[in-house]
Amino acid sequence: MSSGKAGADVWIEQGGEGKRGAINLLMHLDSLTYKDAVRLLAEHFDNSAIATEHARELVKRAPADVQEITKAPVAAPAPDPTKWPRVRRWLHEVRGMPTKLIDKLHSLGLVYADNRANATFKRTGGGAFQRGTGDTKFHRSIGGAECGPFIIPGTGKKVVLVEAPLDAIAAIAMHPDVIAIASGGDQLPPSKLAPWIPEGAEVLAGYDADRRGDQVAAQAAEQFHAKRLKPSRKDWSETVKNEAWRVNQVWDEPETPLTGKNAPRPVLRPN
Repeated sequence: MSSGKAGADVWIEQGGEGKRGAINLLMHLDSLTYKDAVRLLAEHFDNSAIATEHARELVKRAPADVQEITKAPVAAPAPDPTKWPRVRRWLHEVRGMPTKLIDKLHSLGLVYADNRANATFKRTGGGAFQRGTGDTKFHRSIGGAECGPFIIPGTGKKVVLVEAPLDAIAAIAMHPDVIAIASGGDQLPPSKLAPWIPEGAEVLAGYDADRRGDQVAAQAAEQFHAKRLKPSRKDWSETVKNEAWRVNQVWDEPETPLTGKNAPRPVLRPN
């Protein structure tokens, strides 16, 4: 081996390629891992010199490390059971969702509270959609399109495509048998939802009752022959919040008498 013209810290093996630094040299000579080479050098030399070389190696490795990090699944926030009562109250008292449904989704791990009492909606491939439960509006998507949508499974062959997780919960509140898929806004257009549409399912475009919702519904019609299904309010969560009589009686508590609130509910009828 010899030093090259690039500097005294460059070593070249005869017939091979050159590399730089004592860490790489030790790894090569003694077949050591990177950490073991650093540890061995630290036993015999000043740590500051080794730290300089270590920093240089980290800079070289940074692009590969970032690429590796971005390939890893995005983790959803950890649940905080102590904050769940607040989120549960918010979902029921503020958003109008039936407690029986809320508890079911919570037991499935689809909806929970994080350590800041954000309502957290778990996505299929990692990450989550979040809503704040305080006075200040807070929306956040954790993870990109690769994390997929928020899905509430159903027993039927109808799929309702909606924008927000609260809309998905509202759709299930009114029609317990459907499969509700929330894209989280523009992150997952209909063209990216095909992997989660069961074969042979009837697809309903339940996007918001506004211009943007109509545009996305048109894309869903082209992609899945989806029928347009407009909520009576701006979106499905607002519909449930303001028209509680639409909630299906399957979510009524056992002790609730069959009053006018439990009158027959309308079935899904596309406009």
